[in-house]
Amino acid sequence: SIAPKSSASAPVARGRMGQARAGYAVYIVCVLGLVLSSYGLYVENQMAANPDFVALCDLGSWASCSKVFHSKYGSGLGIISSDSFLSMPNTVYGLVYYTLHMVLQHPSLFNNPSARTLAVVLGVASIVTSVWLAYVLYFILKDFCILCVSTYVLNAVTLFSALSDQRRVATAGKKKA
Repeated sequence: SIAPKSSASAPVARGRMGQARAGYAVYIVCVLGLVLSSYGLYVENQMAANPDFVALCDLGSWASCSKVFHSKYGSGLGIISSDSFLSMPNTVYGLVYYTLHMVLQHPSLFNNPSARTLAVVLGVASIVTSVWLAYVLYFILKDFCILCVSTYVLNAVTLFSALSDQRRVATAGKKKA
């Protein structure tokens, strides 16, 4: 007689579907990060071209992304010399980060342990950067930047996702062994 296939394959299928959903969710987070970073770069360029430009994220004297972007902390994280080739608007770093994180979510890399480790390293770097810039925003500039804070939240989501994915890949590797 023909025996039914083992039910062991069913959880794997559900797991893959869960992976796909998680991957798509991270794609959405990265797209939001790219949109916010692109808008930030647009604001910086508009401010340079037109001193009267008012950004949508300038909510009042208590909340001004323009003030943050125009500060010395708006480029090179405020710590990289303006003479360095690495000194660029912080929004460019965001564009690079979210693009790299999206690439690491590609299905061909999703179960690759090295890609998962790189995603965690990038996520940790983004959180360290976010904590530094949040400190600058609150304690030094004494401002609130809705665009900045939104990216801090997105960075936390990408790190949490990267850690979860890394744990999943490590667990799957142990089960195979």
